[in-house]
Amino acid sequence: MVRLMIDIVAEAKDDILMQKRALEVAGQLARRKLALLQPVDSAPSAAAAATQLSHKAELSAPQTFTSMITAFPQVERVVGRLLYLALKTQADPTLVESVLSLLTELLVFDARTVDAFSLWRTIQTAGPELRHRLLEVTQTVLEGDAEVDLYRRHVFVMRGQHAGIIAPSSTALPLKKGYTFCASILVDATTPAMAMYSFRGENGHGVSAAIDGDSLVLASFTSHGSFINLPVPLNGRRIAMHQTWTHVAIVHAKKMVFKDKILVYLDGQLHFAGNLPYPDALQMAGGHNCVGATPQFPSFQGQMVDPTLLGTALSDAEVAAVAPCSHPPTAIMQQWLWENGSAADKSKFVFAYDARVCTRESICDDVSGHSANGWLEPGTRSLCRSSLAAALGPLGGAATYLLLLFDPTVSPQDAARVLRLVASGLVVSRRCRSQFLRWHGSKVIAHLLTLLPTPPLTEDLLDAVVAVIDAVAPHVQTSRLRTMVLALFALQPVWFHGPVACQVRLLESVLPTYLGLLHSNNESDTSVMTMDVSHWCELMATWYSGSSAAVAQAVDVSMCCKLVLDNLIDPLLFPKQNVLDESDGWDALIRHLDMRMQSIRQSQTTAYDVQEIFGYFTRTLSSGQEMMPGVSSPPSRKLLFKLEKHSPMALWYTWLATPALELRLRVLEAFSAMTSHVHLRFPDAVLFHHALSSPLTIDMRQCAVILDVCLGPRSSALTGARHTSTPRGHFVPVVLLKLLACSSVVDYRVQLYTLYELHTVLRGPNSDIFKEYIRVDPEWMKTL
Repeated sequence: MVRLMIDIVAEAKDDILMQKRALEVAGQLARRKLALLQPVDSAPSAAAAATQLSHKAELSAPQTFTSMITAFPQVERVVGRLLYLALKTQADPTLVESVLSLLTELLVFDARTVDAFSLWRTIQTAGPELRHRLLEVTQTVLEGDAEVDLYRRHVFVMRGQHAGIIAPSSTALPLKKGYTFCASILVDATTPAMAMYSFRGENGHGVSAAIDGDSLVLASFTSHGSFINLPVPLNGRRIAMHQTWTHVAIVHAKKMVFKDKILVYLDGQLHFAGNLPYPDALQMAGGHNCVGATPQFPSFQGQMVDPTLLGTALSDAEVAAVAPCSHPPTAIMQQWLWENGSAADKSKFVFAYDARVCTRESICDDVSGHSANGWLEPGTRSLCRSSLAAALGPLGGAATYLLLLFDPTVSPQDAARVLRLVASGLVVSRRCRSQFLRWHGSKVIAHLLTLLPTPPLTEDLLDAVVAVIDAVAPHVQTSRLRTMVLALFALQPVWFHGPVACQVRLLESVLPTYLGLLHSNNESDTSVMTMDVSHWCELMATWYSGSSAAVAQAVDVSMCCKLVLDNLIDPLLFPKQNVLDESDGWDALIRHLDMRMQSIRQSQTTAYDVQEIFGYFTRTLSSGQEMMPGVSSPPSRKLLFKLEKHSPMALWYTWLATPALELRLRVLEAFSAMTSHVHLRFPDAVLFHHALSSPLTIDMRQCAVILDVCLGPRSSALTGARHTSTPRGHFVPVVLLKLLACSSVVDYRVQLYTLYELHTVLRGPNSDIFKEYIRVDPEWMKTL
């Protein structure tokens, strides 16, 4: 009937009202079946089954994805018809939204491989708007799969008076010391009282449990003829059981001296502890063993997952590990089942039933290996549903959607959506992760990035690639993760050709996250590329120097260089962990800086990367000297110590002689900040004057820094007084007076400013000291 309504919508092209009504009826019929936990599609016919068998050998043979999807059997299903309807009505947004809403519900409930293939093919052939919406639907379904436990997709549905699972009466119950019954349940809200289990012998001796309103009633029938009921209040949990799954574990332990104990756990947490007489295990043989059924009591109504009876009393830690909602989730129950199946003594389990191993004849196999195969009552059926991530497995997993990006018409927005979809599949499915790693999906993404147009690259696309890496990072080895990060970020040139926003996002948050991973100290493996200080310096020289800057504006280039220095180079120069030798990073930085300074031959050279390196020195050295919490000494003091150790003063004087005007200003500022607490003598004054005497024009900005070096920075903004930490009287006659005489180098405005500052100093409180320094210089009169 649902197919008929869909066909009516597809054929009634001109009657929009009929299309809407037919689609509403199809949605109502489909949702009614989903509410009853019944599949909308009926079982495939004999012809369809024969077609699937004929293609089984072709699909199992090694082949490419294209040949595989070509050979895939086209089974007529409701999902396929809805997708075909979406293609025909994509011009009408209202109808498309109604179709996609119903499609989402069907895929969340149950998705098969043929549905996943139809969805993939429809996305490939749809228009831009419909493709975008289908990608959103697919991602929504995959994210919904993460919220649904994998094991709760395989449930026992119990409806009606005759519901339950009956274990054979010949099942041996090794319950001499205790037992544990556990299962995940979803209770029907319309039934106030229902049975949980009943294990009794032929004379009625045994135990049972039932839900009665907001209580769990535990009963024990002993061999002495006593009957004891123990009500356990649920404290309002019954209402929550109607909407959410609840893991119930009942542990009954026999005590030799003290009273027998019974414990009730809800979702792995102890809910109730009390006393209940333990029955005689010998008197419990030959009776009936029922799950969800009890004589003279309503059957269980709702859904149940993995009803299991263990022959031991579990501890608190074991119950917490068995619960599916444990954090972090464990697979200890599956491990116990595997161990019990191969063990000679199978007394750990009495029985364990799984909805996935039930036959059409209502036989439910015991997966514990104890051969306690049961049967399903007429009101019980096993429901096995598949998630979309699992349906994508035979097609190659979520990585299959990467093939959509080879279409040259795909926009970066759709590419970001596809990558987020792939990331969602990698999160929810282990098989999808395995296929992605086996196919080297990171290399495929790296190649696809080079095919996209560079200018439209967006931050959303970069975040989508980061989401893919984050999805597989916890599940791969460090070496493999490092290779992926190198291919997608560190060595991927498309990001540096892209917009400034992408580059800022990459340098500000993405690369610093993996900096410790990229900076490998494995000296034994010479094939591993080390991302050390020299690499990041070369990166700045490649992408952010004046001649090869990828962005046009100087402000953007400077900002990117600052991000590289602060987020990538600074953590390597000042590591938080104790490192025996940090000289390699500093040697590489000073070596790179000296080589770049030697290569600058023109006065108009910008060299933004070199400017920002000296700016980094200035910022750090000019930072406050106060102690920071958790730091042994301020950053300025550490940097001063490193610069004095690895860059001698003679090297700075050669840097000061650079012909680039803007760069010379940055070098002067860094030199002034570095020498603010360094004692400079007469040879330093001579070398400093020699570095400044090159045939260049000294502007006002450079003059202000030179005065700070020679006379000290201003200690008071009101009086204009200057102060130096160490005496620098030699700099007045050797540097300042000689610069006044160089009219070809110094502008008259600079000369006036310098004379004004000298006049202020010579009339200050320390004027006698400066006058004496001038008098001892033999050339001072000649210079004036």
